[in-house]
Amino acid sequence: MGDTAKNDITKDKLISKPSNDKYRKGWDRIHNKKPVRVPAVGEGDRENLKEIKEWKNKYKKAKEVE
Repeated sequence: MGDTAKNDITKDKLISKPSNDKYRKGWDRIHNKKPVRVPAVGEGDRENLKEIKEWKNKYKKAKEVE
């Protein structure tokens, strides 16, 4: 292997810590999301309007968790 990475200013060696469970769970939460389907808005389409309302509620709850 090559030389250890160093800070350009202080010349200290750069050492990474090993990852832990909290890091792995956070990484999975961020990077393993399924695409969110945004319902289209159509005039007079009751099912569509109901789906939009449900989607907004789910989105609002997801934002509260973060």
